[in-house]
Amino acid sequence: MAHLRHETVFGPVGIDADDLEIRAIRVGDTTPTTLPPSALAVEAARQIDEYYAGVRERLDLPFSIEGTEFQKRVVIAVTRIPYGETRSYAEIAREAGHPNAFRAVGSVMAMNEMHLLVPCHRVVKSGGAAGLYGGGESFKRMLLQFEADHRGRFGKTVSTHRNGSKGI
Repeated sequence: MAHLRHETVFGPVGIDADDLEIRAIRVGDTTPTTLPPSALAVEAARQIDEYYAGVRERLDLPFSIEGTEFQKRVVIAVTRIPYGETRSYAEIAREAGHPNAFRAVGSVMAMNEMHLLVPCHRVVKSGGAAGLYGGGESFKRMLLQFEADHRGRFGKTVSTHRNGSKGI
């Protein structure tokens, strides 16, 4: 598995990939690139740049979901949150089949190393506050605002939050 340190307009991103799938995309990763990076890592870097340029709403890259059945259901639920929208930890817990497990959803999100592939920045507290994020709360707020500012580019109008709150 090769590692690519990719400089983006929002800082460095570390991409771990082999020839078959992405293993991790980490915000703020400053680990040096191992040579040569896989073609998939280079493609991931290209797609991340397109996302950050506001011309792509989702990364289209292969990756595996690992963990318990609950963890997998949480990750799948998070990958289904549309660009520019948010869901609360409680909503994700309900969708994963465990309505009272909102703290466990937070634990699953805390382990997420698939930045943008599993867009956990779109998961917020029930009152709309950002909550924690691996890249920092201010980076999470910036991503949410970025998506809010760019969501119209993809030809659809979406609400900010299912329960009607504006979030951040």
